[in-house]
Amino acid sequence: MNDIKSSLEQLGLSDYEARVYLCLLQGKQLSASELAKATEIRQTKIYSVIQKLEKKHFCIRVPGNDKIYKANSPINPINKQIGILQKQIDQMDQAAEILNKFYIDNHKNSSVIDYIEVVKDRDMILLRIEQLEALAKEQILSLLKSPFIMPSAGLIEAELVFNEGVKYINIYDEQELKHPDVVGVMERYQAHGVEVRTCKNVPVKFAIFDNRTVLINTKDMISNSNTTTSIICHHEDLVRAFTNLFDFYYAHSHTLSQSLV
Repeated sequence: MNDIKSSLEQLGLSDYEARVYLCLLQGKQLSASELAKATEIRQTKIYSVIQKLEKKHFCIRVPGNDKIYKANSPINPINKQIGILQKQIDQMDQAAEILNKFYIDNHKNSSVIDYIEVVKDRDMILLRIEQLEALAKEQILSLLKSPFIMPSAGLIEAELVFNEGVKYINIYDEQELKHPDVVGVMERYQAHGVEVRTCKNVPVKFAIFDNRTVLINTKDMISNSNTTTSIICHHEDLVRAFTNLFDFYYAHSHTLSQSLV
């Protein structure tokens, strides 16, 4: 029962609203005073709680009796909230696309500082990768090898989110096939529709987002550690060069099933 109440609160219902709706969900048709007693909510407060639930379409008055209430199916109000959220997501996607295009158009002839980002903090690198992935509309091309920013165990347990309509291609260094946990990650990605391939001697790790941005992960040579520095380039010439490099390794790569034979 606590799980159901928690689910209701995740839908945006207050504690009082969740109590009342949970009471009505059990197939009961109750008056305001009965609801107040069953939920231990003050009589002076119960009417405002019921009105909020009515406004959100979670409950209605029983026809012919203005003082008795019953639960509505949760499907309609939930679908309504999903529709509102989806509209907000669509609006944010549209705004992001417009603003990103405006940004790119106004930085084509900018200085190096404007079109290159250098990120050293691991959490910030992961955040920038998430942001670039979220903006992708067409394809994300990745050349990958150890060490990885996100450990394999984390990738196996993490929830994978992919943009609808976006093509994903991951090419791993052939040496990664020696590590069962990395192979597990490859297989999981492939199961979610990612084209997974392997090839020999991957020279550098990078990802290309929609032929507009390339993110290059480099090992920190100064500290001689596994610390990663990410260089993010928003320059069409650099992106084109890395796309050609990706195409070269793609032509010399093998599918995961071929690699595991």
